[in-house]
Amino acid sequence: MNILTGGRKSAAAFTGAGELGELLTFAQRKTTNSRALPYFDAVRRLDCPVSFFPLSENGARQMRIMSVKEHRKLIAQNILKKKYTPPEHRWYDAGGKILVGIDLDFPRMETAAEYGVHIFLLDWQVDAAKEILRGKKAVLHPIKTGEAEELLRLSPELHTKETKPYTTREGEFLSAPIKIDSKA
Repeated sequence: MNILTGGRKSAAAFTGAGELGELLTFAQRKTTNSRALPYFDAVRRLDCPVSFFPLSENGARQMRIMSVKEHRKLIAQNILKKKYTPPEHRWYDAGGKILVGIDLDFPRMETAAEYGVHIFLLDWQVDAAKEILRGKKAVLHPIKTGEAEELLRLSPELHTKETKPYTTREGEFLSAPIKIDSKA
């Protein structure tokens, strides 16, 4: 049991740049502190899934797909149809060494690639993943983002947050002051 998370499963996300390639380049960069590991090396040492996603519409769509319960199994079943069989190992999502890597959990992908794997990724993720998995036993297969959303029954429209401030009927802005607890 993980006491830091109250027994819940741990996971981590690495985000930042608007483009996935930039994000992964930054994650692999050495720091000026000689003792610090590059983020990507540190990620490989974590004992939990780690997702990479850019701060962009693509990243929002990726997160929305990942939020669907059992999205990996549903995508694998839909792609493989009658050929779908349950996975033989925990790092696969279907029999026949199939992995759905939309979450971009690179340590999981690298482990599966040691034994040979077919990885299904969103079309915009393939080029960046190709660089990380170069020289490994992995065959990458792109899925169009819209097709992945459709098979998971997600609307093609992303929710956009209203950015206008709240106003009263008289047209004045509403203010919500923060109350600070003096006992803290």
